[in-house]
Amino acid sequence: MSLALDRRLAALAEAVLVADGRLDPDVVEGARRVTEKAGARLGLGLESTVVALVGPTGAGKSLLFNTLSGRELAAVGRRRPTTSTGQAAVWGDGADALLDWLEANRFLSDVRFAESRVHARAQRFGVQRIRSELAQHAVELSPDLAASLAASEIERAAAVRARRFAAPPASAAEHAAQSRFLLGRGFSPELVQRLMRRLAPTDGAASEGKLGAD
Repeated sequence: MSLALDRRLAALAEAVLVADGRLDPDVVEGARRVTEKAGARLGLGLESTVVALVGPTGAGKSLLFNTLSGRELAAVGRRRPTTSTGQAAVWGDGADALLDWLEANRFLSDVRFAESRVHARAQRFGVQRIRSELAQHAVELSPDLAASLAASEIERAAAVRARRFAAPPASAAEHAAQSRFLLGRGFSPELVQRLMRRLAPTDGAASEGKLGAD
């Protein structure tokens, strides 16, 4: 599929060169923009597929988007148009460059860009890391998103630690190693200290079961 598309783009680019100065300049310029944009998109790789939901106002695109993403990301209502900006939901990792490209081409607003980035990164990184990544794009974390992340931060940190380490730290060296790992993932020193205190073997192996009590 990629090879066939590459050939078609190459043929279109060649046609643009041949038609330049011979055909309607607006038509030629439109074809040139297509080749440039498609080439830039292909340069990001084919690991991630962009699926667009397109339809007239009131067709139910926002409702379908929420259903597919499993979250209430798009506003749904009777007033038309309800959604006025492009939105994106990402499953898995590795789509950062593609999100950047979508944002640069104004397919995403800053608010939706932040929501999509949080959705993609929250299960693996702390709020400090997410803020830093957004800042690289001159985007701020909204108060609502920040509050949502803060409310789940220690539970997410516990889950990230548990996926990496099979057991709570049993020595000072293991304590330090697990703490460094979480700090590297963007969780704050204060929160890491709280989590490590919860995991301390005060009551044996059952101490980890207290995670939900704080």
